[in-house]
Amino acid sequence: MTFRLKSLAWIGFGLRRVREKSDLPIALDEGCFSSYDVARLARMEAGDLVVLKLTKSAGPWGCQRSAIVAEANGLGLLGSGLTDSAWASPPPSICIPRLNSSFRLN
Repeated sequence: MTFRLKSLAWIGFGLRRVREKSDLPIALDEGCFSSYDVARLARMEAGDLVVLKLTKSAGPWGCQRSAIVAEANGLGLLGSGLTDSAWASPPPSICIPRLNSSFRLN
């Protein structure tokens, strides 16, 4: 747990520096496994949007919690890997109505 928190802090501070120097939006992806990770990285101002993945977020409801936290912190949403578990989950539009993405099949 300690290692994960330290690495998340390192990712957040590194992305914040990149974000400060870039004109491109920075997506938070591999550091966001839960709504707590999204909140922590949002407080660090580490990115502009969050990449949501059903399998990484512990299913549709974990993904929905992350989306709610992201939107509350002014972060955009991007859906990715949504076909990985599509057979076992409701459509993403049910869980996250304001999800914006051009989806591609994996």
